[in-house]
Amino acid sequence: MFYSPEAALSLVVKQAAHHVPNLGCELCRELVDYLRREHAYGNKVTGKMLEKNFGGVGYGWNADAVRLGLAVLFRGGAVEVSHQGRKYRHYTEPAARPPFCGTQAFRAASFAPREALDLKVLAAAARMYEELTGKDVNIEEGEIAGAFKQVAAADREELLPASARLGALRLPGAALVQSQLEWVQGILELPPDDCVRTLAQEGATYRENRRLAAELARCATDENIEAIQTARRVLVEQWPVLQGKAPTEQLTAQAANLEELLAAGDGLKRVAEIREAAEAIGGRYRELYEALFARRGEVYAAALEAIKGRPEWLALAEDPAVGPEGLQGLLAPLQERAEAELDLPPQATVCRRSRATPAQLESDITAVQAVAAEVLSRILALAAPEERIERVNVARLCPARIGNREELEQFLGELRERLEKILAAGGTIMLE
Repeated sequence: MFYSPEAALSLVVKQAAHHVPNLGCELCRELVDYLRREHAYGNKVTGKMLEKNFGGVGYGWNADAVRLGLAVLFRGGAVEVSHQGRKYRHYTEPAARPPFCGTQAFRAASFAPREALDLKVLAAAARMYEELTGKDVNIEEGEIAGAFKQVAAADREELLPASARLGALRLPGAALVQSQLEWVQGILELPPDDCVRTLAQEGATYRENRRLAAELARCATDENIEAIQTARRVLVEQWPVLQGKAPTEQLTAQAANLEELLAAGDGLKRVAEIREAAEAIGGRYRELYEALFARRGEVYAAALEAIKGRPEWLALAEDPAVGPEGLQGLLAPLQERAEAELDLPPQATVCRRSRATPAQLESDITAVQAVAAEVLSRILALAAPEERIERVNVARLCPARIGNREELEQFLGELRERLEKILAAGGTIMLE
């Protein structure tokens, strides 16, 4: 006849009670003493050895009584059982039942003494569980461990998406949430006694980290994430520009504070401070960018007006062969910068239209004369195609410094000689 593990274990109890009416403390005590003695010698104790030892002279217990005694000790946490390569410490594990329900499995299994948790540890764990969940639990190892693992399993389901999101966005607090997730996963793999000890000894820390992780997950709203990403962009893209242009002590302090806030584990809860520091730096950066953008427009507008005032341009503007599109194409390098409109959203680093960085704006300002000269050269080429124009870069002719009158006279002589050669060859000179 086939018995389920539960029915077989129940049958063992009944048979043992029939064969050993006084089964109780004496049997359990003898079994524990024997296990401790053998393990003190380093011997492995199997079910077969126990049957032989306690079924012979001096005891005369049948196999059911021995199995029952071990089942009672296992249920009470006084022994642990190893079966098919795995060790079991708690009676709630289904795979731990076969050694107590079948003769062959019992004989193949091995048993070892186990120090049960003392009442103080169990009571502390139960109290911590109540503080953690607001619920009661029986002061019993298996129930406390099972209840705590249920809490850990529920926490894991909430921490998995939170950890993934915070980690992917590199948000403050991602490390704390990941650490809590790893702790939770470790708790789920602990044997019951270690699980109870963890709750009793580290439950307060678990509770605090659990609270912090939940709070960080709640703070990870789209609005807060956008504020942090903006602040990070301000610190990485805008602050270095300001830092290279004689920053104030106040801005330096705000940048240091912003860097610290973005690295802090509780940064998500301090978004207001992050936003304030980012706005201070971003505001000053905006002033700098607007000033450079306006300055570029001014110098290119002045160069454009100078070009339009030249007789060559006036003559070209009246030439129907060139046409409006051709004229606009000639002036485009100057006109695009002179007439550009600023589109700089709050906390943005560059204009959305031009995409020019502050360094590019400064470079454009420096290059205005070169750009204007290039435009003029093209105009002259169209206005007088037969005329050969020679462009002379004065700075290239004199790369060294001029420190006295003799050096000046020497340079002017070389320049005059160069210009006279161009004129003698029938060219037209354009100085740069």
